Amino acid sequence: MKPYRPRLRSIRPGDKPYTVVVRWTNNRLDTIDLTGLVHRTEAFAPLREPEAFREVRAIAHGWGIGWPGDLDYGADTLRRLAEEQREMGAKDFARWRAAQELSIHEAADVLGVNPSTIKSYARGARIPKVVQIACRAIAEDHAILDALYRPRHAGRPRKESARRPASAASPA
Repeated sequence: MKPYRPRLRSIRPGDKPYTVVVRWTNNRLDTIDLTGLVHRTEAFAPLREPEAFREVRAIAHGWGIGWPGDLDYGADTLRRLAEEQREMGAKDFARWRAAQELSIHEAADVLGVNPSTIKSYARGARIPKVVQIACRAIAEDHAILDALYRPRHAGRPRKESARRPASAASPA
């Protein structure tokens, strides 16, 4: 099966500065903030002028967006921005944990939080942006998970015996 290659059905400027509203061919609707692109990439500096930014249009049969002056941005990268800006909720987090095959304790170890924090995410607590970024990075690159993962076994850990072995006991 071929991986999904995003294409735009339509695009228009958003209500907030430097945002676009994209309808994809799969009918998903995303509002994407391009502030970082416009302010951190010198080639896109002309779009810092709000009127210039608002001239956005779909190009190449929906495979990208463009502006007058030969400025363009690919649909693949635009989709990636949309995914990174999307809030991760409890269901998204549960899907992530299941896809990584992590127990609550293993997920806590990998993300550097307490197991009670993982449980709170599952109940709908707001997931901090840094945790969302970590989850997406782990999903994208399994080497990160391989570097951080330590298996956990069910049940209580065995206690070390407080007694000395019989051979080490003092003679009577």
